[in-house]
Amino acid sequence: MNLIDFLNGHSAFDMIGHWLEEFPCYFLRLPFAERNNAQGPAGFDSEAIIALSLSPPDRIELHDFPSNIPDLNPNQWWFSSFSYEAGLSLNGILPRNNNDLQQPAITSFYPDLVLSENNKEWKILFSSSDEMPIYLLNILNAAKLSQHSEPLSGLKISIMPEFNRYKSAFSEIQNHLKRGDVYELNYCVAAQGEFSSLNPALIFKKLVSKTFAPFSTLAKYGPLLLISASPERFIKSNGKEIFLQPMKGTAKRCLDDPSVDAEALSNLINSEKERAENVMIVDLSRNDLTKFAGRGVVVSELFGPRTLQNVFQLVSTIQAPLPASFSWLDLLGCLFPPGSMTGAPKISAMQIINRLESFYRGLFSGMTGFIRPGGDFDFCVVIRSVIANSELKKLILPAGSAITLMSSDELEFKECLFKMDSMIHALCTNEERLRA
Repeated sequence: MNLIDFLNGHSAFDMIGHWLEEFPCYFLRLPFAERNNAQGPAGFDSEAIIALSLSPPDRIELHDFPSNIPDLNPNQWWFSSFSYEAGLSLNGILPRNNNDLQQPAITSFYPDLVLSENNKEWKILFSSSDEMPIYLLNILNAAKLSQHSEPLSGLKISIMPEFNRYKSAFSEIQNHLKRGDVYELNYCVAAQGEFSSLNPALIFKKLVSKTFAPFSTLAKYGPLLLISASPERFIKSNGKEIFLQPMKGTAKRCLDDPSVDAEALSNLINSEKERAENVMIVDLSRNDLTKFAGRGVVVSELFGPRTLQNVFQLVSTIQAPLPASFSWLDLLGCLFPPGSMTGAPKISAMQIINRLESFYRGLFSGMTGFIRPGGDFDFCVVIRSVIANSELKKLILPAGSAITLMSSDELEFKECLFKMDSMIHALCTNEERLRA
């Protein structure tokens, strides 16, 4: 039996964890496209992508960024994650908080094997040698189910967001809004914890089973782990056009009562506050894309509703013809970090965020994704994520919300906690409750 015969009939979701520990680098993207009927102009991929590497990840530390951005081979796959602080560096801002999880500006790898799965049918998209599929097949034949029945053990939450501290920062942000320094700002908080051991595959399964987010990603870069149920694309290119898809506007669903659920969606679509937040980031993103692409930038979708498993979201799409010649440094310099995670104006918002927030965002608010041979790429915003370092035995659970003059400190704080809820449940057994 060859590798594809072994895998056919299984979903990528079924196979999570069977090979995770055997490779220093691992990347899995589960699109869950069938759960989203209103996809917008950029659409969603229907296939899962799985990439494996036998080599340690490449790391570009912040002090070497952006000068050491690699020259990418257009004929190779490349899987990578960029930290939010890389965006600060591009704009001349020195991060204030300590990098406790040791997250580099860019962590990436060139794969030895890339697989795809669609409706339990598998394909080998790339292999560095004829032996790689055989090597993986031997691993799968010898694999045993994980002995760990719990997501992680020895969890101790050392820091939980406190409303009084949030309220103080919120008040300062409101002063900046009133003075006109910014007209929207994405302020984030994070729970921070320690653990004895963790099972990233089980955490990821629990997280995505609750959210079914269209950009669900499990990435391993040596000890650095990203366990993400992101619903937001940052940037995509099909080789002809480039798309930005900022997401602003969230409403909790009520699955037990269809009428209440429908009302929640209607209220979101018609909310003056949520629409204002969305259009502010659309304006920012349109301006950023114009700097990169020049003419032809259009807003092809405004306030597009997305129905996810536990929330409704508003998504807009900005697109333009892809420049005939560009560098990744040019792209990052114009577009990164995602405007939906900063606010507007972007640099002013980042400066205020850097002063007020109390944790190093790292991969959170950055981007993760891949480049295909030929140059097509697809990167999502890293949100709704657990970020962990398996050597340091530390993790963070970040969340944020957009603050405008119409915002309420109590409601915005509750939104942050609500966004953390899925991650918290993924980390805990049914009997456990997190305690500060």
